[in-house]
Amino acid sequence: KDRLVRLVRNNMPWFILLVVAVIFSFSSSNFFSLQNIINILNQNAYVIVCSIGITFIMMAGQIDLSVGYQMSLIGVSLGILVKYFDPPVWVLLLAGILMGVVLCELNMILAVKLRITLLMVTVSTSMLYQGISYTVSGSKTLSGFSDSFKFISQGYIGSIPFAVILTLVLVVIMSIFLTKTYWGTYI
Repeated sequence: KDRLVRLVRNNMPWFILLVVAVIFSFSSSNFFSLQNIINILNQNAYVIVCSIGITFIMMAGQIDLSVGYQMSLIGVSLGILVKYFDPPVWVLLLAGILMGVVLCELNMILAVKLRITLLMVTVSTSMLYQGISYTVSGSKTLSGFSDSFKFISQGYIGSIPFAVILTLVLVVIMSIFLTKTYWGTYI
């Protein structure tokens, strides 16, 4: 009995997901179809990729509430770069990763130097990142991107969206990093 309780407690999110999936499977006969699963993964690819980064922060016992507005600021900045300069996609990806690291590092530096919790710092910086994002974009939607840039989120390889493939590759890389490397097990 204790093993069962421990199993349920340690895997509660999976049990909740299973219950929700069973409930939705009764409401739609197409719920468990491959196309629906790919569609759900495609619609949530950016959330899953963001969750990969947040996992490391949470494993360290911290929480970062500014991630959503970091994504907004990075997206707006990259959108402006594409619209006015149209650099190669690899430059944009590198710039986005570098910008994410810098924004996260700014949060960490502020938390350490001001001797306050990361939670409080990220509440403040989320407002800062939101304001910068709105100011830089002029509170307007950006459009007119190159096809190579749009391929990341809208392209397909065969019948599978590229965003789903990229997300699954990143999840596998993170899993290998966390379970098979010294740094991953140390975290």
